[in-house]
Amino acid sequence: MLDMISMADTTVRTEKSDHVGTSTGRGATEVLCEDKTHRNAGSQPPARGASFYRGPFFHGSDYRLTPLVLGLLIGLSAQATWWAAVLYGNFAASMALLLQLSLQLLLQRFVRAVQFDTVKFALVVTGSGLLLDAVTVATGAASFRDGALIGIPLWLVLLWLSFALSLPGLWQWLTRQRQQMLSLAIAGPLAYLAGAQLGAVSIVRPGLYAVLLLSGWLLLPWIWCGYWQRLQATRETVDVTNQH
Repeated sequence: MLDMISMADTTVRTEKSDHVGTSTGRGATEVLCEDKTHRNAGSQPPARGASFYRGPFFHGSDYRLTPLVLGLLIGLSAQATWWAAVLYGNFAASMALLLQLSLQLLLQRFVRAVQFDTVKFALVVTGSGLLLDAVTVATGAASFRDGALIGIPLWLVLLWLSFALSLPGLWQWLTRQRQQMLSLAIAGPLAYLAGAQLGAVSIVRPGLYAVLLLSGWLLLPWIWCGYWQRLQATRETVDVTNQH
């Protein structure tokens, strides 16, 4: 009789032990899964249109910048390059552009897809902008200081590159396409007029120059904004495809 009671007690204890072990293992698995989920969620980039900009700074430490602060910092660096190019020429423009690129490398999240999109966009903006300047020079409407190849000086090429690289950061703040186009259509001609006042541009035929400048800065922002939107849509499609 005692043997039967002892065997029954041993069986009950074994069942309890198995149940506790299963629960413990299941709980540990759930904790590990939850921890992995949190870590994965934390490594995901912020959703487009989020109220802050987050990215790696040096060896992966996080920082947060609002789109307004990000746009202001990049805009100020591009404006510094403009002043350096217009006032002091090629060498100053080169140094200012180098500093601007260094700042943007620190501020922006340079994953490979963003790098490639930004480079493609910058080449399109720079090429089309220089084409407009070349037309104004070829028609005799204006001339640039230190004009070399086809009347286009090196500082002007660097200035266009600086402007093109700053646009994606500025558009973190100005998110609507109408705002982007309107701001560019106003700021572009004003920059040329300021450059003329500072001696960087000589306006030879004011009427023709005004027509070329205004029509160019009405058309080019529309092309740039549409191209950037298409690049972003393509990148989002690729990201969704890679996730699946």
